[in-house]
Amino acid sequence: QRHIMASADREDGVDGANQAQLTEASEIFGTDYLDFMQQADGEDEEDTYHREGIDYGEQYESDDDDMFADDDDDKVDDEDTKGMTQSQKAEVLKLKRQKRSLAKEERRRQARQNKAKQKKAALRKTFEPVQLVENFCTERDDDIRAADAPERFFDWTTPFHGSATTDAEITEEEDHQAMWIMGKIPAIASEFFLPPVLMTTEKDPTEAIQLHQRGILDSIVHALRFLHNEKLEPAFIKRYRADLVSSAVVRDSLYEILDEDAAYDRLLSKRNYVEDLLTSMTAL
Repeated sequence: QRHIMASADREDGVDGANQAQLTEASEIFGTDYLDFMQQADGEDEEDTYHREGIDYGEQYESDDDDMFADDDDDKVDDEDTKGMTQSQKAEVLKLKRQKRSLAKEERRRQARQNKAKQKKAALRKTFEPVQLVENFCTERDDDIRAADAPERFFDWTTPFHGSATTDAEITEEEDHQAMWIMGKIPAIASEFFLPPVLMTTEKDPTEAIQLHQRGILDSIVHALRFLHNEKLEPAFIKRYRADLVSSAVVRDSLYEILDEDAAYDRLLSKRNYVEDLLTSMTAL
């Protein structure tokens, strides 16, 4: 009866994947690759640590050190703290604990790197390069998974000239770039220079024009921040970021803004090249 219940649990996916998922995966990757990955994931933890040259009990001993403040490693020599006040001694003890915590984290990071290197080496030894490419197991595939960005941004190398945070103040350079992009896209430019008579508002016409134009420029700046900093797709920004990208014409022109952003970066590169050239000529 227990055997039947265990089989039912596996069928329901309790162990992580049901039979249908395993069958589909075997059709995609092949049974040899799945057996290899299952063997690698099912290794005994103690054997893994011994193979990497790390004491298996090290991680538990390090964790226990944080639980006991009276551990020998937390004690400070009297000669080193001679003449210090109680607060200074506490600060020295705090720095010592931070140093030990950083060393422990570094050991764990090295262990993870060693495990990843050994797994890659085993993959290269077991499978042909063609099989690794077909099953998305190359280093480039690992970098793509680690980046976790939309496919359109894989080869997008245009640098960002604005702020790294979305809610930061708009800089003068960002404002200048938004004005330049606005002038390059006819739909945004026509909306930006909309005559006051076409604006249905009760406010002063001059103030209404300024608010209208400021909203368009702010929308361009926030759209560029979302594209560069958070790697959001234009369709996602148009649907879910209308609170910051408030201008409808900007949301409809996000792909054009991407193109003009690259053109603006090329313009800056050429301008800097000419300035450096003039500087070198005048210095002679």
